[in-house]
Amino acid sequence: MGTIDRAADRTRHWLHEIFSCLTAKYPTTVILGLVGIGAPGAWLGRAFVPLAGIVGLFLFFKFNGKRRIKQFQADARTARRLNPTSARGDRSMRLLKALILCGLFASAAAWAQERRTSPAALPPAHGYSHIVVAPRGQLVVISGQVALDAKGNLVGADDFEKQCVQVHENIKAALASLGLTFKDVIRTDSYITDRKYLPLLRRVRSNYLPAEQAPASTLLVVDGFFRPDLLVEVSVEAVIPEK
Repeated sequence: MGTIDRAADRTRHWLHEIFSCLTAKYPTTVILGLVGIGAPGAWLGRAFVPLAGIVGLFLFFKFNGKRRIKQFQADARTARRLNPTSARGDRSMRLLKALILCGLFASAAAWAQERRTSPAALPPAHGYSHIVVAPRGQLVVISGQVALDAKGNLVGADDFEKQCVQVHENIKAALASLGLTFKDVIRTDSYITDRKYLPLLRRVRSNYLPAEQAPASTLLVVDGFFRPDLLVEVSVEAVIPEK
């Protein structure tokens, strides 16, 4: 066995001794510490995980003390000699390992979740989010949609609101073809031919995009489109989440 393997084996043996004593003598403290590291991070938010870990470690050392670790090691060796097949120690170790795995999985799941936010340091966001952290999955890019129906006919000539509704209906149909909805949209790019249409655009958008899950957004005023009778175009990006 190489030097690295021997060192790793000694480390595992040392940790096993410490955890055996901790779970035997202070099971409540150990459980609270592990729960503090894992579960609150998944429940309260992703940014809380590092803080919860620090709090859990602080509680551990506060109630047990660094100076007791060596004593725990000695107690573990003595207990093993007196009762090498201690059922209580085995159950404690199994419980501890299960809690560690639960904490790790809970924290990983929390960090993998989608996040949409608008920090206070940025301007107020009306109908969109300044920051979107997409969940794991496949990115979907939908080309800019204009107010043409399935037969290629213009809907809402000289009527911005009708055109805007048709644009979002086209996007809705494109998303539905993949089993998605507007809740899966993470970004929109909107193009209008006049600033006066902005209130109408916002009103129509609010009927499709969920306010509690608003995507990131960009808006541009342009001179025109490939047809002079078109007044608005919108493209979106969405994510097919991993199962």
